[in-house]
Amino acid sequence: MKLATSMELISEWRKFEIKNDSFYHLSFGEPELRVAKINFIGNNSFELIYPKDNIRHIFQKMDVTIDFDMTYEQFLNEFYKRKEEMKCFKEYEK
Repeated sequence: MKLATSMELISEWRKFEIKNDSFYHLSFGEPELRVAKINFIGNNSFELIYPKDNIRHIFQKMDVTIDFDMTYEQFLNEFYKRKEEMKCFKEYEK
């Protein structure tokens, strides 16, 4: 997985692991292992629940082809394009 933030920070490609009902990955910008519970909402969506900080992220299936050799600018452009298409905004961004 590769992470991007609203401050235009992009992580390197990193591995994640799913064990039973939990999702394990390194946190963004820190060497801390993060653990989230996976809650399946429907056929095309699920949420990750981080009990440590009480944060929830909802994910929906997208039909996209990922180019693993994108430049920084290409990745951000695609990120913002998908964000717009999926209407993925916080209240203050609307």
